[in-house]
Amino acid sequence: MKLNGLFCKKITVIAVTISLFGLLDLSKAHAEVSNQNSLDKELSSESVQSEVKTSWIQDNTKDNKDQKFELRSKVESKTVPQGDIETKFIHNNGKPIDTNVIEEPGNNHLYAVYQTELDGKLYEKYYFTDVDGNNVLNNEELSEMKKDALENTKEIKNGSENFINQLERDNTSESSKSSSNSLSTMAVASQPKGGYYKTYSFKFYQPITHLQAGTYTSTVHLLRKSSSANINGKTGSVWDIDSFNEYESKHFRINQLITRNDVNYGAEKLVSYGPFDDAGYNVSVNLSGIVPSNPWSFSVGSVITNNVSSTANKYGRWIWTHTSDYMQNPFVTKPGLRVTNTSGSFAIKTSHSLHVSYGSTHGTGVITTTVPDR
Repeated sequence: MKLNGLFCKKITVIAVTISLFGLLDLSKAHAEVSNQNSLDKELSSESVQSEVKTSWIQDNTKDNKDQKFELRSKVESKTVPQGDIETKFIHNNGKPIDTNVIEEPGNNHLYAVYQTELDGKLYEKYYFTDVDGNNVLNNEELSEMKKDALENTKEIKNGSENFINQLERDNTSESSKSSSNSLSTMAVASQPKGGYYKTYSFKFYQPITHLQAGTYTSTVHLLRKSSSANINGKTGSVWDIDSFNEYESKHFRINQLITRNDVNYGAEKLVSYGPFDDAGYNVSVNLSGIVPSNPWSFSVGSVITNNVSSTANKYGRWIWTHTSDYMQNPFVTKPGLRVTNTSGSFAIKTSHSLHVSYGSTHGTGVITTTVPDR
């Protein structure tokens, strides 16, 4: 009887413990739901419309005579007066959003898109994560994306110039950003002041421990310097493209980064690119040809820059390698291209590959950024 009594007590203790854990889990779930609701209210108070979508398919095709590719958005295919673009945070309640934003995505899944007006045109930020298992984000990860969208909205409301400086980290020289740098003899057709911006954020995880390695964020900046330049006897546009690329380590650092910017379309031509090979620290870029030069510089610390670009094959490609240690945190690069276009919309394909300290390589897939041009 004593044994039975002791056994019953043990069963009771186990049952109570399980119940407590169940209550804790239930309490945590309620807290997470409450946090999501609170964030949704904050977004709404900042006039950010929250939308749930299961797919994000860009199917507005533009015929470029020699090449077909997709426009980023139907909104971008026309001139949009300031104030007509709604600010939105689009998600699928933590589940992946089916999309054709990137080719060869690997383990990357799109979980959210932030849309707003910046300098009179549509600005978008895409949130990718390489979550393993069932590919469903937890509430904390989704909350981080919502908080980022909320912060972006507040910053833009305080002044778009400040937000743009944050996107660029103010690395471009003031002379290249000055309006006096544009040619009066070469018309620049209507576009947003300061050009177009697209941001792509990738969160990477260690495949075994599932610890977050870090976040890689790339903001592509496309600035049309002329819309009526003489391109081998044809009237065309001249575009300067730079991308602010930043890897912020969470638990693991990187020892190599490869970036490729490809403009291999029939109507486009690579005129200039940078940087060239460099032993480290201050790295210079000077885009030149057809219109006034556009110089800037950035620091990579004691990291070697290996330029493997090709004018003939219309791509810029760079390999940054640390030979004795891991790269500083955060690690920042800002390469650039000058490209001409004589027909249709303007497009560039970008991709990045990161070798992380635990021995794995993470890639972003190939992203096509397209904006209206001719």
